[in-house]
Amino acid sequence: MKQQTDVQRQDEYVENLEKSRFDYGLIVGEAFIRGMRDIGYKHSGTAIDELVDNGIEAGAQNVHVLLGFGDSRSDSKPHELAVVDDGHGMSDKMIRAAILWGGGHRTDTRELFGRYGFGLPSSSVSQGRRFEVYSKRDGGEWHMSYIDLDEIKDGTFYKEDNRLAAPPPVKAVPPAWLLERIREHYKKDLTHGTIVVISKLDNLTWTTSKNLTTNLVQHFGVVYRNWLRRTNIFVQGTKVRSVDPLFLDESAQFFDENDVRAEALPETQLMVKDQDSREELGKITVRYSYLPPGFQNEDGKVGGKVNSRFKVMKEHNGILVLRAGRQIDVVNNRCPWLTFQTYDRNWKAEIDFDPQLDEEFSITTSKQQINLSERMWKQLEQAGVKRAIEGLRKRYNDAVPAAKEKQEQPTDGAKRTSEEVMEAARKFKTTRSETSPSQEEERENLNSLIKRKRCGYDCFWY
Repeated sequence: MKQQTDVQRQDEYVENLEKSRFDYGLIVGEAFIRGMRDIGYKHSGTAIDELVDNGIEAGAQNVHVLLGFGDSRSDSKPHELAVVDDGHGMSDKMIRAAILWGGGHRTDTRELFGRYGFGLPSSSVSQGRRFEVYSKRDGGEWHMSYIDLDEIKDGTFYKEDNRLAAPPPVKAVPPAWLLERIREHYKKDLTHGTIVVISKLDNLTWTTSKNLTTNLVQHFGVVYRNWLRRTNIFVQGTKVRSVDPLFLDESAQFFDENDVRAEALPETQLMVKDQDSREELGKITVRYSYLPPGFQNEDGKVGGKVNSRFKVMKEHNGILVLRAGRQIDVVNNRCPWLTFQTYDRNWKAEIDFDPQLDEEFSITTSKQQINLSERMWKQLEQAGVKRAIEGLRKRYNDAVPAAKEKQEQPTDGAKRTSEEVMEAARKFKTTRSETSPSQEEERENLNSLIKRKRCGYDCFWY
């Protein structure tokens, strides 16, 4: 059977809605939408991910996140946020369906990112009180529909049969500031694609354009590291570069921060089968990397000033979980095998699973959290994942003392720190119950020496 294209699925979906005489009602009213504002996005980046997902699934080559500042002379705080993609676009009827909760045509397709049809409206209202969706297919015209929470609250929002409903799309071009920015980036008008404009912004995690841009660039680099080879993502004109938390990708950021390199271990691959029929459901791939002592330090030695890798390591201290190559969560306190400690950031384990296995990973509606089933933890353990993680942990714990000892070894023939300390300590081996003033002074010098050396290497860990 020939697989449908995304455009064909769109047309079939809205055709079936029309046949069933669907009235495009919002199903429930204001209370439901207020609840959707608090669906649980971790920060603005994870909310905007939903719109980037849609662009990638629509076959976009480029996705732009752009900020608008209205009539303000300052560009420090945005008034609007737009996500623009050059994918295949939507028909006017599909636009109307897309702004509904549960109205996505990709519901339960299990191919890429979409599943529930909540992403576009939920992510948009989580950041602002109004959003507009503009879209056009190749050769078509721009159409737009919208949802405005203030209009819903004061009773002026569109209704059908006295019920809140998605407004029928109208022909409308995107805002002038946005068309100007689009021409600037594409060097021409956009002939097809989708634009989501979020306004009345009242819930951004990072409220200044500088912080918002910096954090989105970093966030997208991690989440879409495997997709940036196919789709370019830009934030305010800055191109997103991939960030591999395992530090194995030579083309990614922070690969060569110092001379210490991450070491890849053999992958684990696991085919999950149905418990009853034993039919293959989907595949899991587990990658590992070992980050030696000094990996996160500027000079490559244990202790001292940290480099740019450190922030990524710290934020991803746990088991990284990806769905179809797109990062969803970092699991630490929900892992039954170990309690993660500070020094566990020096090894990485990444689980990438097929969307067909969603039930085993209990992915949330907002794609914010993963909860592996007991069966899944057991199968991963049997496949050797637990053993590999324990080996990585032990290897690093054993390597730290050796690295410190090596760093203490002088290169000019002088005595090692440990030898200095032992030699100084021998002066206090005496049968007399009292020490002379000179010995007391030497004891204080010894304690000071030990303190300085300890701080030089150990203070990093506190």
